Amino acid sequence: MSRFCKYTARGAVSEKGGYDMNWRGAASRVACTAGIVGVAMLMYGSQALATSVLANCSKSIDIEGTKLDKKVLGALKVCKIKYRAAIDNINKGKDRTTELTKAAVGCQTQLDKNINLSNPASAAAKAKAKLDSLVPGGKCDDTSLLALGHFPEATFADTWSRWVVLAKIKWAIVQQVWLVRDSINAFQEMADIDGDGNNDGNCSLCDKITKPACATHACILDAGSGAVVHTASVTIPVTLVGAVMVEICRDPAIIGNNDFFVIGEITNGFQPVNLGIGNACVKAIGAEGYITATGSSRPQVNYTICQDHTGNGTETDDCPTAVPGCATQGNELPDRFHTGVINGAPCVKLTTSPSNPGDSMVLNTTQITVVFNLQEGPDGLPCTSDDVALPGIPSTIPLTTGSGTARVEDRDQNPGDVLGPFTASGSPFGNASATEQSNLSGATLAGAFPGIDGLDLPPRVDTVTEFTLVCQ
Repeated sequence: MSRFCKYTARGAVSEKGGYDMNWRGAASRVACTAGIVGVAMLMYGSQALATSVLANCSKSIDIEGTKLDKKVLGALKVCKIKYRAAIDNINKGKDRTTELTKAAVGCQTQLDKNINLSNPASAAAKAKAKLDSLVPGGKCDDTSLLALGHFPEATFADTWSRWVVLAKIKWAIVQQVWLVRDSINAFQEMADIDGDGNNDGNCSLCDKITKPACATHACILDAGSGAVVHTASVTIPVTLVGAVMVEICRDPAIIGNNDFFVIGEITNGFQPVNLGIGNACVKAIGAEGYITATGSSRPQVNYTICQDHTGNGTETDDCPTAVPGCATQGNELPDRFHTGVINGAPCVKLTTSPSNPGDSMVLNTTQITVVFNLQEGPDGLPCTSDDVALPGIPSTIPLTTGSGTARVEDRDQNPGDVLGPFTASGSPFGNASATEQSNLSGATLAGAFPGIDGLDLPPRVDTVTEFTLVCQ
């Protein structure tokens, strides 16, 4: 359960360090919002993992990603130095074509050594090889990859390592442009010295800089965006208004085909959700995903998440029977609100099928913070930098254009009772040209997840939440 599930309209301090949220009047709207993130890091909760594997995996990914970022940024810097030297020589009367050709050839060498994934000696290829060795070498496993927001290899092969390589190259290019704003101009001139609009061939890889693979696109949320929180006794709708800002990237050499990769960054695209006694502030933290094109090998995904409220030594975890083929994520955990109860770990089943163009799967990390009245800070406005509310715990929610289903076995600690299953269904993105033109209309990303002790009505009850993001 997320941290802000501890708040209440009465403001009674709880023994857990926050406030206990109760179902009274306007507080119901707090309850429904709390249900959206009531299972922080449900599929990917690091607290349930072997800490040594998680630590080694995190450290190894950090090392390889940082190394690649530094190498690519260094290569871009060298290209800029060669270009500036060529311009200086031209200004001194030397031949323009000769000087720019020398700069372009030198830049091509630098880029080939660093961003050309097809060159096995390049920094990009070496970084990917290192990343690809982490799971076979025991430094990572699929559960730790999930905990760190990456796709598991068993289902998605090397999608995660390709995504990391593309994301780091993209980030280095962004940094270069931030540092020196005419960087694109320089690479354009080295790519097309004669100015005919075509790459001359002296620096073919300059096109990677002049035509960046990634661009930010906006999914303006349709009225159907939001969540539905289910309990055994009530169903609570929540509406989201605003926009989801993501980078959509297309680079066949790195991605492996004509698919798109989705890169999410920290953005405040959602309008505050009015709760009556305060506001919920929804912030995007990051995302890793893909959108398929014709002939893609990446799958369409439907998934089911199940959790047993009393899956301990005295009561069998029912999820493996209820959802045959589901895989337990991590270890069983003590119940936060019922002494002596050990809850079953989330059990996840991914059902894959050949994709159609526009199918998508995104691991979306979101932070939701409740800012109660009088916590707005000096400006008097919620969801701004001077709020004094305790930040929410970021949660990773799988979103798909397929379907997400969730259920709770032994609901509310009642053996044999089931909450759900409840299913949210998505719809695909349009054709590739429309996607590149930022026409995301009609695309729906959907997900669902269970929440043990997700709400305090009172009493404290389990939840299942359906979640949808619909683009106008």
